Amino acid sequence: MTQDKRSFLFKLPFEYIKMRLFTTFSFLLFYGFLSAQKEEPTMFLNIQYGAQTPVLDMKNRFGTSLRTTAVLAYQPSKKRSVWSVAGFFQFGALVKENVFSNLLTPEGYLIGNDKNPAVIQLRQRAWFLGFGRGWRFNNKSVFLQRLNVDLYGGLFQHKIRIQDDPSRVVPQISGEYRKGYDRLSNGPGALFYFSYNPTAKPLLTRFVVGIDLFVAPTWNRRPVNFNTGAKDEAVFWVFQPGIHLGYHFPRVFKNPASLKY
Repeated sequence: MTQDKRSFLFKLPFEYIKMRLFTTFSFLLFYGFLSAQKEEPTMFLNIQYGAQTPVLDMKNRFGTSLRTTAVLAYQPSKKRSVWSVAGFFQFGALVKENVFSNLLTPEGYLIGNDKNPAVIQLRQRAWFLGFGRGWRFNNKSVFLQRLNVDLYGGLFQHKIRIQDDPSRVVPQISGEYRKGYDRLSNGPGALFYFSYNPTAKPLLTRFVVGIDLFVAPTWNRRPVNFNTGAKDEAVFWVFQPGIHLGYHFPRVFKNPASLKY
């Protein structure tokens, strides 16, 4: 590896590295629990990808987002219930809130240290980690047999990611000053899943499609928002309906031939 390439790697922002590592981990460890019924205790591992639209307070700050979700689940012997640990990473490209209103020129520019306009990108970033339970139905109806209902509760956190202009520095939003603009907020969250398995005979793999709903009251954890000069103590409600596509890996800790569908 050349000296230039090594220098480039060391200069990568830590937030960039964390995001990429978390996304990679999510794709390896995602979405687990389907409507397959087992004779013995079984672990599931699934991958899910979906899109969400914001409602309530979230709509005023962010646009539509994408989400990767991981679930590792356990189904006890001869039971229709599933116990799971779930986590997701959420990202979006549209930030509606003008958090730099106190720094902009009358023309709407943010000026860098070289006295030229800086191009600062704002992005949505959020994550959730929780524990939950799922229900599978033993019914003569084929539709109910393929329907999965899951509920999770846990911790949710969201913020505005500030991406610097690579050509110039804006001192007012650098270092610790950045925290006055990122709106870091967290709180308890609840995630509801309704998934359907359209595959007739899932011998090795299985897809699910469905709808989901995420709800969370969150609070701003920063002592002050710099553009307003005041602390935001109001509850920020997150309400996001969405759709998702999941991919099921039945072979996790045992041979798929031992699974009964």
